[in-house]
Amino acid sequence: MIPVRPAGGGWSTVNDMLKYVMMELAEGKLPSGAQYISKDALLARRAPQIAIGNDATYGMGLTVDRTYGVPVVHHGGDMIGYHSDMLWLPEHGVGAVICSISANGRARSDRARTPTARSRS
Repeated sequence: MIPVRPAGGGWSTVNDMLKYVMMELAEGKLPSGAQYISKDALLARRAPQIAIGNDATYGMGLTVDRTYGVPVVHHGGDMIGYHSDMLWLPEHGVGAVICSISANGRARSDRARTPTARSRS
């Protein structure tokens, strides 16, 4: 029994999370070109279900934030001393995965979603 685990019970690596982000950007296709999940099913997860303020919505496990004028899709997770976030800009075909081991990991990934941080990367 693991006393502390992610809420969804999932463990991963940066490399595996990047593969997932690439599949999202490829609209459900794997690097081989095989369709892993249908485009319609994949995009349905981003459809707005709950408003989060004026510029963000929550779908099926994914947040779509339009605060800076471009959709940023992301999902993250936390537990004591750790934080992870994966984000991608579907209109631009770019994405990132952030994993940190620190008490303030959430603040670091929040900064990564700002225009200033993106322009420096």
